[in-house]
Amino acid sequence: MRLPALIVAVTLATGCYLTHGRSDAAPARDASPDRVLPDAAPDSGRDTTPDTTPPPPPPPRIVFDREIDPIFLAVDDASFYWVNRDRAVMTAPKVGGEVRTLQGPLMVAWNLEIFLDGDFVYLYADDEILQLPKDGSLPNRIETRLPGPHGTLAFDEDLIYFAEAGCEMLGFVRRDGSFLASVDVPEASFGGGQTSLAVGGARLYCSNGPRIYSMSRDLRGTPFVFVDGENNLSTLKVDAERLYWLDNSLTPGRSRNVSMANLEDGIVIDLVEDTGISGWLDLDPARRELFWVDGSRATRPDRAIHRFGVDAREHDLLAERRVAQGGIAYDEEYVYWTELGSIERVAR
Repeated sequence: MRLPALIVAVTLATGCYLTHGRSDAAPARDASPDRVLPDAAPDSGRDTTPDTTPPPPPPPRIVFDREIDPIFLAVDDASFYWVNRDRAVMTAPKVGGEVRTLQGPLMVAWNLEIFLDGDFVYLYADDEILQLPKDGSLPNRIETRLPGPHGTLAFDEDLIYFAEAGCEMLGFVRRDGSFLASVDVPEASFGGGQTSLAVGGARLYCSNGPRIYSMSRDLRGTPFVFVDGENNLSTLKVDAERLYWLDNSLTPGRSRNVSMANLEDGIVIDLVEDTGISGWLDLDPARRELFWVDGSRATRPDRAIHRFGVDAREHDLLAERRVAQGGIAYDEEYVYWTELGSIERVAR
């Protein structure tokens, strides 16, 4: 854990002794570099070693508490968006105010992760993509024609990418629902864990659980195994140079890590080891900072909120002893996550 910087400013004023009631006081003398100071007092036997115990993280602040029961979370400049345990999509202003329902309860069997892009909130619901206007107007439904319970989404400037049944079926569509393309990758079928998708450079990266596959983002050519893991490589995030993920290995004796690989050569580096069971990871690509929740069980108050600076390899504990439910997000000032019935934040 990196200690917060402790800045101590000391101002040494010379030549300004005060005299009270004496006109014959000797003028003040400047301390010259070669001035001999008196010997220090004998050691009293007390331990004068500076206390280097790291201070505890600042307490989180509950910013929204309305019995909202949030699970997955996303934020933009003005609002929170979340999915609750009734599988409804909700929103509310960051500054507090009315809670609105963007989408009623969904019959979704698996992934309730939500995505923000422009004026819309997106979810993958079995064989279609739900495009929910943030203003609460009627939703759009974009067909993928790839039914399956293990789907997820990723975005670039023009297209929405989707994966089904692990990475067995990959495709993309324009935001207006046109120009649908898809490809079958039978060897990348669902292998357990969480399906995850990311777009970086000219490549599409998809995790089917034990492996991360790489494929041209235009779906041409042959996909290949970019990372070969063991159990559950999930929550893919990408910047201009690297791919990041959570390695939630279920193999006894193998640690659970936050890991990355260079896009150019695929070399895997474990950034933080033994994180416990982690389910949620986010990346600020501009600052190259990772945020995640870790701990042993979601129902026990021993989870922690972490930050990792990729360039400086600096690891910070932002908050501890939390009952984090799922979803982690950030803006320019804060990191947010969901608790039982509330959304909390801590300063970055």
